[in-house]
Amino acid sequence: MDVFGLPEQTGRIGTDIRNGNYTWPVVAAFERANDSQRKILMNNYGRKDFLNVHAVQIIFQNLNIVKLYWDYEYESRRKINEEIEKSVEYPQPLFQLIMAAIISSSS
Repeated sequence: MDVFGLPEQTGRIGTDIRNGNYTWPVVAAFERANDSQRKILMNNYGRKDFLNVHAVQIIFQNLNIVKLYWDYEYESRRKINEEIEKSVEYPQPLFQLIMAAIISSSS
């Protein structure tokens, strides 16, 4: 997801908005947007022009989508790690290694 990641981290240059990819940020924005913000998202998401992309980014900023995303990711990781720690059936080191790989590939 390259909506708010740096190109050095994501390997892509902000194409999710232009390509109209269905990502967590746009779904969260639609869920939280008022009618006028939804209309702006509908009219601009998936369009390649800089002004269209910028309009979507402004909505994301107004709705605090970046903070919401990082809060969601942090809480998800916390819950997963909690489940790993409780597990007696499965090898904890293996799941911890998998989580570390997922985290390093997404950051």
